[in-house]
Amino acid sequence: MGQRNIKAQSSFEFMVMIGIQLFLFITILAIGGHRFVLRKAVRDEIIARDFLVFIQKEINMASRVADGYQRQFVLTETLENKPYVLRSISNEISITYSGNDYSITLPSYQGNITKGQNIIMKKQGVVYVNY
Repeated sequence: MGQRNIKAQSSFEFMVMIGIQLFLFITILAIGGHRFVLRKAVRDEIIARDFLVFIQKEINMASRVADGYQRQFVLTETLENKPYVLRSISNEISITYSGNDYSITLPSYQGNITKGQNIIMKKQGVVYVNY
């Protein structure tokens, strides 16, 4: 009878050990998955902010130079193979990218910034985009 109790106790301890290891494994996977999601969100924000800063720099440059300035710049249809929505209201431009909204203030300009090719110019002290 003593042998049977020892075998039963060993089986029970083995099952508890497997349960603890399974719990630890699932916990580690959950933490790793959460970190992956956070890193992806930070990366998406950096991509969106860099995109907006690029546009802001184009408008800033045109506003600082002399009349007669003209340049073409291209805004891609996607960012990192993900679609985005571009909106321009007054002197603010915003994008919706990966489910989040990002915006930035621009110097005064006339016209409309669009995906694809854009032409920016300065005439009589006013910056025009696709005008």
